[in-house]
Amino acid sequence: MKKLIKLLLVGLLSISLVGCSNSSSDSSNDDTSSDTTEAETSSDDSGDKVVTSSGNVMQADPNESELNESAFGTLIDPEDVKTVTFLDNENALPFEIDDNIESYDISENDDGCVMLYAQPTTQNADMYNIYIVGDGGVDANPSCKYLFVKFTNLTSVNFNDCFYTSNATNMCGMFENCESLTSLDLSGFDTSNVTDMQMMFYECES
Repeated sequence: MKKLIKLLLVGLLSISLVGCSNSSSDSSNDDTSSDTTEAETSSDDSGDKVVTSSGNVMQADPNESELNESAFGTLIDPEDVKTVTFLDNENALPFEIDDNIESYDISENDDGCVMLYAQPTTQNADMYNIYIVGDGGVDANPSCKYLFVKFTNLTSVNFNDCFYTSNATNMCGMFENCESLTSLDLSGFDTSNVTDMQMMFYECES
């Protein structure tokens, strides 16, 4: 009788262990699946999907090896820019595009997927509020070198969580000489691939 009870207990224990093993395995598979999904879609604290790439690549300065200038500093004098705002669609522009608005294609492939709009400020017609727009956001070029260099009167840059930097490798001098900036929110930047940040905030005196 004792032998029979012992055999039954051993059998039950074996079944219990097998059940735990399967449960653990299933749980592990679920975790793996969950991690894969999270890596593919990514989420913020609210659970909303976070887009990390738009396919709209912003141009780099073609003369970056020779000149200490912005990628679009030849289009508009950097000293004439008051604010820069990134947007993920043209409908978000605070104005209608007309003859008073200067517009430039600043996409890497010259295909119009990233546009720059310059709106004269109400205080000074020679100063501009700049809007950089890509449908779904704007991808940083691998080289963000000197992107805002010599924007000496620039008071704010609003990236609006739609400037994606996961492909950026060079941020050398990115905000160099932005001496009027008093604050800068780069919390949305992904700098995991950046290898050069020399002089990124050089002479940001304010």
